[in-house]
Amino acid sequence: MMTICRKKYKSMLHDIFLHKIIQHLYRFFIQGGAMPIALWFHISAFLSTLFFTFILAVMVTFAADNSSVTMNDVLRHVAQSNPIILSQIEQVKATEEQYPQAMAGWKPSVFAEASLFSTNIDNSNFNNGDGATTKDYTLSIDQPLYRGGRTTAEVERARKLISTAYERLRGVEAIIFLDTMTAYRDVLRDRDIVSLQKNSRQNLVKELESALGLEKEGMVTKTDVAQARARATRAEADYIAATADLSRSEARFYQLVGFMPPKTMVIPYYDFDIPQDLESLQVVAEQKSPDMLIAHYTKEAAEYGVDVSRADLYPQVTAFASHNQQYDPQPGIIDDSAVQTIGVRARLALYQGGATRSRIREARRNAKRSDVQIEDVKRQVKQKVTSLWQSYRAAKAETESRKIEVEASGFSLDGIQEEMRNGQRSIFDVLESEEDYVRSKKALVSAQYKEAVAQYGLLEATGLLTLPMVLSSVQ
Repeated sequence: MMTICRKKYKSMLHDIFLHKIIQHLYRFFIQGGAMPIALWFHISAFLSTLFFTFILAVMVTFAADNSSVTMNDVLRHVAQSNPIILSQIEQVKATEEQYPQAMAGWKPSVFAEASLFSTNIDNSNFNNGDGATTKDYTLSIDQPLYRGGRTTAEVERARKLISTAYERLRGVEAIIFLDTMTAYRDVLRDRDIVSLQKNSRQNLVKELESALGLEKEGMVTKTDVAQARARATRAEADYIAATADLSRSEARFYQLVGFMPPKTMVIPYYDFDIPQDLESLQVVAEQKSPDMLIAHYTKEAAEYGVDVSRADLYPQVTAFASHNQQYDPQPGIIDDSAVQTIGVRARLALYQGGATRSRIREARRNAKRSDVQIEDVKRQVKQKVTSLWQSYRAAKAETESRKIEVEASGFSLDGIQEEMRNGQRSIFDVLESEEDYVRSKKALVSAQYKEAVAQYGLLEATGLLTLPMVLSSVQ
């Protein structure tokens, strides 16, 4: 089916290309005497057609391939196309530029300067010189020798800031992946519930029709019919509500992924390699959580910031050299001159109004604040892991209980329906049992959803939720 669909789209695109080519060639030859701007217009229109047709082909192919997707397919797509992730990647690239900027402190600075001006000498000791145009150029180079440790501190601070940016990107990716995986499971859950509610509605409508028929025969009362009608109406309302929930889940999926959920979505089965006790999970979170690593790198960067500010207290030593060449510096007297200079320059700030020491104190306070924040982040991560671990354990236990409940309620429903056919049960008993069965299946779907989402949350909280981790854990 998918192959036929692709062939149809390829044929359609071929027809579009052919039609546009013929159309533009016809215009070109018929309007051959037109101004060049008209020709340019036709060429631009043709190229635009090619471009947008290509985009259409890509979109159509993607839509055809997405007729059935797995969660891994969705995560790969999100990693390459989610605007938030792409924005954070650009932020990382921008932060990486701080490293070459810091390394520039080790390297020389080379300058070139040239000037052109007119000179005329008029004095009492010599005859007036002829007017001339003086040409002047200068080449100079400055090489820092000692900057008070500023360059070393700036380089190390840049490295820590880059590491912070990478961890922030990893954290953003983990949150987006968690949201995407949750949205995927939302759609699966709501589709299952819609299917359950649809079947329940159909069964209860049949029960109502059966009750109406039995009423005519005098085998059931009007009260029984009213109860059947109430249950059927409630099932209709529940179906409408479930459909609305599904629409919201699909909209959320589109927001994160960029396309609507396909008709066929494969239920994911993963075997994640994560610790199975709370203490080990907390240890892993302290070591690998992006929030924890960001806090540590931020503190280290702030400490190097103190060294950067302290460098202003030390002398700045620079080696320099220059070459100056002038032509006609003094018309009629000196035709040209050249000056070469080489030396070492030392500069020490003796007093700056206390600004330098104020900046040092400010940097120390920032470093102290970053150190305190580590403990705060540690507590938050620990609380988050603990909460998710308890939710995961509870959901896992609930799932097992719900499975037993579904099996028991299904067996009970079959028995009550059989007893009703033998006249031992009323229609009210069947309706009650039918409702219990649907309720138990919905509870099982919700429990399985909560178990899966809690496990995804644990991966995110411990810093283990990465694309390679998910792709390698599929069963």
